[in-house]
Amino acid sequence: MPPIQPCSLPPEALEERVLAWRTLKDALVGADRTKTGAVLRYRLEPAVADALLELIAAERHCCPSLSFEPTVTVRIEAPETMRHWVASTFVPDAAEPTTPGREELATVHREAVKEAVRAHYAAAAGQASCCHHSGEATGIGAAVYGVEERDALPEQVIASSIGCANPVAMANLAVGETVLDLGSGGGLDVLLSAQRVGPTGKAYGLDMTDEMLHLARQNQADAGIDNAEFLRGSIEAIPLPDDSVDVVLSNCVLGLSPDKEVVFAEAYRVLRPWGRLAVADVVAEVEATPDQQADVESWVSCLGGALTRSQYQSALQAAGFAGVSIEESHPITEGFASVVVRAVKRRS
Repeated sequence: MPPIQPCSLPPEALEERVLAWRTLKDALVGADRTKTGAVLRYRLEPAVADALLELIAAERHCCPSLSFEPTVTVRIEAPETMRHWVASTFVPDAAEPTTPGREELATVHREAVKEAVRAHYAAAAGQASCCHHSGEATGIGAAVYGVEERDALPEQVIASSIGCANPVAMANLAVGETVLDLGSGGGLDVLLSAQRVGPTGKAYGLDMTDEMLHLARQNQADAGIDNAEFLRGSIEAIPLPDDSVDVVLSNCVLGLSPDKEVVFAEAYRVLRPWGRLAVADVVAEVEATPDQQADVESWVSCLGGALTRSQYQSALQAAGFAGVSIEESHPITEGFASVVVRAVKRRS
């Protein structure tokens, strides 16, 4: 069989391209041949991510027949006539498939995951649910709130709920406290918190999505609540000073971040001494597979980035939290459950 010319590049330029990929060999921590091409995993380093983004852009420009998915890993999908060339070029020495741990799992750029999540939740601002799953999912949205909460706010506010549990009910909020909700979405948990802390307290909502912020502010106006404020920003860089809030909430959001250690450290930073963390999130029975971690759809479905209980507890303790407890709320889909996580910031 004659060799297949992989794209329109002349042989010299093609060789340069292959050599450019091979310069990143030292950063490669895993490579697998697949039925449609190859999956490459690289160390999480900014220089590596930048080089990969340049290479992928070049490949898309000259080889439109190849499909590159820059998510958590580099997944190369090729048409049938190209698959042997892709596998032999990118994974020339592949033997048994590798299964690197979470710390080794590489990314082209973490911003790719964040952008996919942002785009998905922006589109979901006009819908009643965000986390969607390929299997039968239960316990998502307004159904996780009790009659008291549903009666406390206008119907359209309750309908905007996209969480997986009710962290407000677990936070033991007191009058006069300051509360921060990370990834506040349509604002339901912020508005419920504002009602519980009363006019002498304050509830902040933080979201990176303009569409969600618009929805939340509209919901706030409809509910007639004055002691709430919605901020635009990233949960990895909270725009509030140190020791400024009494309680940090979140509802099915922290698992979406590819930088959970940074998020936990930021939550710890803004909490006052003896401040409390009350988070609803999705956890996995076992660590997500490389395929799940590589799949953007799995991330935006709250599954690809889900930690196990032990990983969650260890990450919170590493950030400085004490008294970590993780209690199951209800199953979400096979192998995944909604949990309520509580922890306390120790006195500095």
